[in-house]
Amino acid sequence: MDIHMPGMDGFELCARFQADRDLALVPVLFVTGSFDDRNKALALASGAVDYVVKPFDQDVLRAAVRRHLDTRSRWNRLTESVPSVRGKALDFLGFKDFFWRKLGMPPETQVTFSRLGAGEIYAVADDLNVGGDAVARAMADFLGTDFLESVAPESLQLGVLPTAFCARNRVVPVKDKEAKTAFVLANPFDFGVLDAIEQLELGSFRLMLAAPDTLTELLEGGGPSASPAGNPVARLGERVLADAVRQRASDIHVEPKGTHTILRFRIDGDLKEIQSLPGDLGLKLVSRFKALAGMDVAERRKSQDGAMEVAVAGKRFKLRLSTSFTPNGEGMTIRLLDPSARPRGLEALGMAAPQRQRLLAMMERPHGLLLVVGPTGAGKTTTVYSLLSQIDLVTQRLITVEDPVEYGIPSANQQQVNEKAGVTFESLLKASVRQDPDILFIGEVRDPYSAKTAIDFASTGHLTVSTLHSSNATTALFRLERLGVDRRTLADSLLGVVAQRLIRRLCPDCKRTGPITDEEAAWLAPFTDRIPGEVARPVGCLKCRGAGYWEREGVYEILEFDRDLAEMVRAGKSTAEIRASVRLKTGGLIAQHAVEKVRGLIISPQDAYRDLLVEEERFLPSEESTGAPATVPEPAPGKPQILLVEDSPTVRRFVIDALHRHGYEITEAGDGVEALLQLGRRRFDMVISDVMMPHLDGFKLLEMIHQKEIHVPVIFLTGSAVKDGEARGVEMGAQDYIHKPFAPEVLAARVKRIMGSAGR
Repeated sequence: MDIHMPGMDGFELCARFQADRDLALVPVLFVTGSFDDRNKALALASGAVDYVVKPFDQDVLRAAVRRHLDTRSRWNRLTESVPSVRGKALDFLGFKDFFWRKLGMPPETQVTFSRLGAGEIYAVADDLNVGGDAVARAMADFLGTDFLESVAPESLQLGVLPTAFCARNRVVPVKDKEAKTAFVLANPFDFGVLDAIEQLELGSFRLMLAAPDTLTELLEGGGPSASPAGNPVARLGERVLADAVRQRASDIHVEPKGTHTILRFRIDGDLKEIQSLPGDLGLKLVSRFKALAGMDVAERRKSQDGAMEVAVAGKRFKLRLSTSFTPNGEGMTIRLLDPSARPRGLEALGMAAPQRQRLLAMMERPHGLLLVVGPTGAGKTTTVYSLLSQIDLVTQRLITVEDPVEYGIPSANQQQVNEKAGVTFESLLKASVRQDPDILFIGEVRDPYSAKTAIDFASTGHLTVSTLHSSNATTALFRLERLGVDRRTLADSLLGVVAQRLIRRLCPDCKRTGPITDEEAAWLAPFTDRIPGEVARPVGCLKCRGAGYWEREGVYEILEFDRDLAEMVRAGKSTAEIRASVRLKTGGLIAQHAVEKVRGLIISPQDAYRDLLVEEERFLPSEESTGAPATVPEPAPGKPQILLVEDSPTVRRFVIDALHRHGYEITEAGDGVEALLQLGRRRFDMVISDVMMPHLDGFKLLEMIHQKEIHVPVIFLTGSAVKDGEARGVEMGAQDYIHKPFAPEVLAARVKRIMGSAGR
């Protein structure tokens, strides 16, 4: 049959055959004018065995027909066969023991768990607080085979097994890397399926594992880049949202790369690549979401913001969408919010009990401005909602101005910006002030007008709460100055500033505790005199999907504007002076809170340093450094000093051999974190750094070098051919960009040129 036909296309007609018992095993050969890898999932789901593309040679068609003349008889024998177990149940017993130990279940559950049959293992996944993908991954580990997050449509093999059989037993035939037949299945201990596969007499074949949901979606036509007939892009969009919710993603990133589009999820703060879509499908997916959010689908060159509500897995979610224009096309970021989620208590968010008490005491004051600050994605709004949910709104009136309203607050008058309807942020602020509330929550101090409104309202006998983008509590003061608020007004109006960051919390089920290393102690030393003897580090287990982390933990500092602090602000003291004073007086800065969480085995030393402490070092007075002398020793005369930052020992050795012969002295660092420690101890004439490294990549390292005002030329090494990466490095201030592999003479010549131009 043809695929593209009026009234009912081939996919739908073929799918109807599957619903008819007499027709389900009749082979269907598609004859079509176009067919690509995306159609394979649709063909598999609808039950087709093969396809021929028009225009075709008659011999090609005849060969395809001959291949499948006996397919129906083979499939009949397959479905009528009686499976045998042949003693393979011992393997399942071994897996249950393996899985029980991997989950670390208590001994009293072993008897119950041991009674499970092979077909029941996924049914108990929810009771065990693990997902189906975790069970499939454990099976793959036990059998020593591959686990697939998704199945690429181009790898599918049509006509090997009946679609009804595949759907009933959750098994999909594919081609492996050697172009041989392999089978992706959910349960390798379903021995009836294995016997049926062996009856195909294919010779040797491979087994691979995937979660049941992954295979079900594929067999319904909803694979990585395919969807059922009718509206394939709509189905893809639904699957992307469902996957994001299932994996606890906070954001979805759709990133065009020219010939394809990358789909990434942000999970516990880190981005994870999920799949690659054909370029045109990625663009259609962006357009689909824009249309649903009421955005201008025709406008692709200007950034747009939008919002909508969707139902996913039986729950309502709010989506905040933002588009961006790139040289490769239009990209999109989607933030997922669960409006039904109840605000968690401040301590549940990670705030220490003394911090919570001080903050609630500030909220009892009748007037003043309280700011919650931090970078984008630091959880500021979540903290504000938690705080506002704990105050008495029966005797006080709370009005909010938000863009958008993320969570509901009972008894509050929440107002949302709607630019299209003419309801602007500024107009809502004006209206709110005229209503004379007891407490005003301004979603964000975003410009001079909102800054002035917040300060004026707070100084006229009202309590004002707002958020601000800033790295810590003291730099927030200078941000407000740049928005036109003078220091005297700040000192008179501010109640306090709460700064926060989110750091990945170690998975409680698998974190491993051990003695602290010298390097880890050096990271913590500038911020505490009590170095912990033991610290915890990530491992990875079924619950956390091998990541070693489970959700994120808030790290806080609270600057309460007492008389002394207000006077320092009026006097124009620097950020470092203000922070040093607060540290000596209360010890309550964000770095100290992070160290306490390391001491409490909640976060790892490396995460604390990478995500927070490395930036806080620049606010330390020189006498509080890690023990290095105040004056950095000069390098030996005649020996230019180069810091080599590279995680590959092989590349490090190659570079050292290439440069030693030219009289350069090389100091090695395995990643960006170690490099920052070296740069803090001594002066270097040049930094040669890899771009892609664990913990702290080359771009972030260069950014931190600039923030610390370390004046040193930087050369990037990279094995990637991505052009925008090179442009980004040059824009950030890198002096050169050398692609691997490179000749030793080329590296030496470029180093010599840059050393000479810098007068070294």
